Amino acid sequence: MRDLHGTGKTQTILNIISNIIIKGKSVAVVSNNNAATDNVYEKLEKYGLSYLCARLGKKDNKDEFINNQTGKYPQFEIVTGDTQNIEKEIMLLNQNVNRIFKIQNKMAKMKQELSEIRLEHEYFNKYEGKKIDDRIKIRNIKKLKSKTIMRLKVECEELKSINYIFKIKSNFIYGIGNKNLYKKNKAEILTYYNKLFFLVREMELDNNIKSSQKELNELGTDKLERLIDKSMQLLNEILREKYKDKEEREIFTVADLRHRPERFVKEYPIVFSTTHAIKSSLNENYKYDYIIMDESSQVDLITGILALSVAKNAVIVGDLKQLPNVVSNVDQNAIRKISNKYKIEKNYDYLEHSFLSSVNDTLKNAPKVLLKEHYRCHPKIIQFCNKKFYNDELIIMTEDKGEIDILKVYVTNSGNHAREHINQRQIDVIEKEVIPELSNKINKDDMGIISPYRSQKNKMQNTFEKNIKIDTVHKFQGREQDAIIITTVDNEIGEFVDNPKMLNVAVTRAKKYLRLVVSNNENNKNTNIGDLVRYIQYNNFEIIKSKVKSIYDLLYKENRKERMRYLKSKKKISEYDSENITYALIEEILEKNNYSNLGVNVHIPLMDIINDIELLDENELQYVNNDWTHIDFAIFNKMDKRLVMAIEVDGYYYHKEGTVQQERDKVKDRILEKYNIPLIRLSTVGSGEKERLEKMIKDVFGE
Repeated sequence: MRDLHGTGKTQTILNIISNIIIKGKSVAVVSNNNAATDNVYEKLEKYGLSYLCARLGKKDNKDEFINNQTGKYPQFEIVTGDTQNIEKEIMLLNQNVNRIFKIQNKMAKMKQELSEIRLEHEYFNKYEGKKIDDRIKIRNIKKLKSKTIMRLKVECEELKSINYIFKIKSNFIYGIGNKNLYKKNKAEILTYYNKLFFLVREMELDNNIKSSQKELNELGTDKLERLIDKSMQLLNEILREKYKDKEEREIFTVADLRHRPERFVKEYPIVFSTTHAIKSSLNENYKYDYIIMDESSQVDLITGILALSVAKNAVIVGDLKQLPNVVSNVDQNAIRKISNKYKIEKNYDYLEHSFLSSVNDTLKNAPKVLLKEHYRCHPKIIQFCNKKFYNDELIIMTEDKGEIDILKVYVTNSGNHAREHINQRQIDVIEKEVIPELSNKINKDDMGIISPYRSQKNKMQNTFEKNIKIDTVHKFQGREQDAIIITTVDNEIGEFVDNPKMLNVAVTRAKKYLRLVVSNNENNKNTNIGDLVRYIQYNNFEIIKSKVKSIYDLLYKENRKERMRYLKSKKKISEYDSENITYALIEEILEKNNYSNLGVNVHIPLMDIINDIELLDENELQYVNNDWTHIDFAIFNKMDKRLVMAIEVDGYYYHKEGTVQQERDKVKDRILEKYNIPLIRLSTVGSGEKERLEKMIKDVFGE
């Protein structure tokens, strides 16, 4: 996939349409989501191009179009200067705009990292800050680099004791600390290095963001607007030349749509319709030069293929991680019989595929454009979906201005409040707590409430004011509101409500505020919605009393990178080949089973995860505080960075029966058991390790 920098979906579609029109070609813009095609039409209208459009499809639309024809052409803007000069200016502006987009994307990534590392730093200060002596000084912190700090930290980790050479390097060459620092035990020194990493990395990111902003200011803030203006001037000049000698515009009848389609599209080269009705908008045998199908994940295979039949070329737009079309229960059995009878191939299976997913599976070599930039939601809102569903591939272009209360979760009192897909308790919480709280920030017109069930939707529509938009998740796809309230309804979250695509759609409807209302049920923890609850609580710094700390993911990732450099092999995260193989195996299992909410980190000090040391006896506490005590691999939940599973790789001779290490292993096992952390040990001489590991991960996290 290649990136198309700096453009949202609607603007991208507009760019494609403009290029088609310049070439004198026709295009059908289709979708089953009216909000999507309305957005495109409104953009064309804004740029004065609505006179090229015909909104057809169903009979009412056709009649409205036919009856509203004026028989006149618009007044075209007269362009001063020749077309060649405009084209040259557009080329220069385009180069500048591409540069601006690259800088903006780079800044967006840095801002996101800065936001995350500040949050981790806050947690670090909560748990570890009290251990650090503030009197320890840095000679010149502005000259230090985070990579240098991490390199020294990794080197320190690998030392059996702090030697003279390391002290010279760290203290005299880099100016870190004073002689008192190096009199401390290694665990305290490493903790200080962690603190220093957070401080320096934040400074680096902040300085780099300021530098990028300065570069943007020098390039100018009006380049994109000027590029759009000049491009529209050029387009209008081309259209003016085409229509300038025409005075009266032909008026078409309904019969003309069927009998004179070629003539019609010369006047109206942009036709809007649903996928269901595009074939009957004009003569069924007429072929547009292009068809653009938006929100194609909501289009079923049959209407999608029928829509394709009316065009010579196709642009399919959609998101595989959003909701597909809905097939009624009545139709499902009949479709299965047809599929079995005619042995329909899997990539054309009507029940398994939307039109988009079928195209994706069938035309694997078709060119794809990935629109990574996200322009709708507040960073704290979209970052959940980015981590959970998009593998951190999104570039978040919205700005976090330090607003408070972006995310909130409301947990109702324990009890079976849901009856027949209606949860009155959740409705009461929304009415008495959520809406009044949001009303202090925005108007009710800008609020939306999303329910997985129609019954809850209907009940809320009869309860709340009419100006609050209330609908099911499926009906809300393609729409947006400043604030979205999600009611989960069920006492215990089931497969339907917990559908990842449904949750992705619901969350991404919110632009400024997201509120989640859930029932208090222990069984809801290991669900997608449970992950959203954890994400909200983690980002709001709502410390939940726990025996286990959150993992400092960014710090450990940098540690792993530096360890790779230290071991002089980018493919190694350990000096032991067995650990390198296991690391690759864990990542493979997580990816294969779509555990997108889980991550893996390497060599996590045991002291970094233990929160409540009162559970430990004297021997266990001494073991935890040992410099060398760590977990080989820690699987953690990306939403709240909590350790959820430990994996140890045991070399046979080092860990065999009767060795000192085996006794230490027993202590570690006992500690992890006390803190309810599942552990699996993999032997370097064992067999079936992949199957064992995969089974345990599934047992812990569910199928």
